[in-house]
Order: sequence, then C-alpha cells, then structure tokens
Amino acid sequence: MKKTYLSLMLFAVLFLVATGCAVKQPLTAYKGAGLEDKVRSGLYTQKTDNFLVVLDSSGSLSLPYKEQTKLNIAKDIVNRMNKTIPEMKLTGALRTFGMTDCVLSFKKKTDLLYGVTKYSTSGFEESLDGVWPPHGGSPLGLALSKAGDDLAETEGSIAVIVVSDAEDMNSSPVRAAKALKARYGDRLCIYTMHIGGNSEGKHKMDMIAEAGQCGFAAVVDDLATEQGMTEFVTEVFLAKAGRQYVAPKPGDSDGDGVFDNKDDCPNTPTMAKVNSVGCWTLKGLTFDYDKWDIKARYNHLLNELVTILENNPAMKIEIQGHTDNRGGAVYNKGLSKRRAAAVRDYLVGEGIAIGRLTTAGYGFDKPVATNGTSKGRAENRRVELNPLR
Repeated sequence: MKKTYLSLMLFAVLFLVATGCAVKQPLTAYKGAGLEDKVRSGLYTQKTDNFLVVLDSSGSLSLPYKEQTKLNIAKDIVNRMNKTIPEMKLTGALRTFGMTDCVLSFKKKTDLLYGVTKYSTSGFEESLDGVWPPHGGSPLGLALSKAGDDLAETEGSIAVIVVSDAEDMNSSPVRAAKALKARYGDRLCIYTMHIGGNSEGKHKMDMIAEAGQCGFAAVVDDLATEQGMTEFVTEVFLAKAGRQYVAPKPGDSDGDGVFDNKDDCPNTPTMAKVNSVGCWTLKGLTFDYDKWDIKARYNHLLNELVTILENNPAMKIEIQGHTDNRGGAVYNKGLSKRRAAAVRDYLVGEGIAIGRLTTAGYGFDKPVATNGTSKGRAENRRVELNPLR
C-alpha cells in the first residue's frame, strides 16, 4: 500500500514538473525607445484610449520555439510592449485562454487577469506574472466574445491585441473577431502577434486582424528588436500630430468617411453624418426611455438636416425610428414610429414639404450598440435617414 502511494506521489510530481504548473519564468527587462519624449514634444498624439491583450496559454504554447517555450516568448513580447507604451491616459486589460488551472478536466477556459482598469506598466507586468502554464485547447473564439463584454463600459477608441500561435483552431475565432468589430464599429481595431513558424496559424491570425478592418497582423520575430516593438506601439497607440488618424481603406465614392466595401448606405448626400456602416443618422440625437419628444438641445442637428434637404430639393427621405430592447415588440414598433414622426413634424415646421418625407418604425430590430448597458441602450433609441432619390 505504501509502495503504491509513493508511486502515485512520484507520478504527480513528475506530471507537475513536465507541465510546468508551479514554474514561473522571469520576464526579460526591456526599455522603450523614447516615445514618451515624442509625445511630450507634440510630435505624436494619442489615438487609442483602451487596449485589451488576448494571450494564448493553451497546450501548444508549451512547445519550444527558438530555444524557449512559446508561452515564455509570448509573455516576454507582451511585456516588451508594456514597457514601450509611453505614459498616457489609458485603460488596459489582459485576458488569457486555454486551460489555466492544473487539473485533468481539460475544460476550455478564458480568464480576465488584469482590468479593465486604469493602465499602469507595473500593474500590467504583475498580471503577466500570474499567467498559468500552458494547458488544454485553444478557445480563442470564446476569449474574443468575453472581451466584447469586458469592453462594454469603455469609452473612446479600442485596440484588441491577440497573441497566439493559432494552432489547432477552427473558424470560430474569425467569426468572433467579426462579431466584436460589428459590436464596436469604428471604435475598435484588432492587431495580432503570431508566434512560431506555422503557416496555417499565421494565416488564421491574418484573418483575425483583417476582421478588425483597421488593424494589422504582426509576427513576434519582427517585434523582438527595439525598433520593431517601437514601430508596433507607435502604429497601435499613436498618430502623427497635426492630423487625425484614418486607417487605410479602399475607395469612398460618396465621401462620407466609410469606404465602399463597408458602406451599407452608399448614396448619402454631402454633409450627412453617418454611423459606422455609412448610414445617415442624426448623430447625437437620442430619446429618453419610452419617450418620443425631441429635446431643444438637439434642434441644431435637425437644422443641419433642414439645410441638407434645402440643398437637395429633389431628394425625398425615409425617416426611420428605433428603440432599445426593453418592452414588447409590438409596443416598440409603435414607439419607433412616433419618434420618426416627431422628426418629420419638426422638418415640416421648418418648411420642408411633407410629400418629401415618409416614416417607418423598426422597433428594436436593428440595434447599433449593445442593449446590455445604459449607454448602449441610449444609442439604440435613435433616428436614421434613408435618401429616396
């Protein structure tokens, strides 16, 4: 009996050693290349307000690459980025995926190890120290979905940075990346860092970055130098002073700032304000819950609409009302129609012929933001405009 017990104990010790469950590897010290001076001098300005790193800690990260485990390389490269980011007002987060506890359940997991919180270099580095050794499958799709919820209360622009070898993954991470982009629109860009020489994994990471539309895919080997990491951090977090950052995209035939391959409403008139998919909206005009009256502080938005209609006398428009998802479908259809009618009545009062205006109510069928937060629900209580030329 004693012999059996000792054999089991020996097996357990060997298992823990083999899988690294109790080992923490030191991170390489790294110093950035003067980006803080460039920001202080006004050469660069901040373009990203929030960032979230999604770090692979699945079983394949235990494999060697260039005389280290992939996970040690991943942690080191993320810490290099951490120490290169110049001091500025940022919200940061770190989420891992894989099997992050040393048990034999092989349950796929994702854990938020840091944030979402006010970013600090030391706090972020400490969270990297807490990443468990690599185990289990690669639920990157699940991690990206959870990242969408992590970011729900943030404001401003977002960089999601995925660090992985992307081995043994199906198409779910790409679908999750597209859903994340759809949820946050122009606020969010996706960047990837690929580890290892697997071409299939590299292709998967390229597709994930492409789903973000305004980010890019990088290879960890290219970021291991001071120059490489400095260029990466500059592209992700900063923009040249004196110009507004605009990510390179294909042509924009109607000049609304949303390029043709992403424009759901390609014929918006000049001066029209549009949302992330190029549809004409009274940007900033929202309604209180269960209300359809227009507050006086929004009159300037309606007056801008009047000007556009006066400059395009042949144009007819459909005014489309929308709601959040609280309440029943039938009631919200009626509420959304009343909101559209309120805008129509204002325009008629300003001299626009009623024959040029039609109304429609879509209820909560077409949200542009999450209904899981008060901010998102407010954005959904809106009016959009469809030109009928």
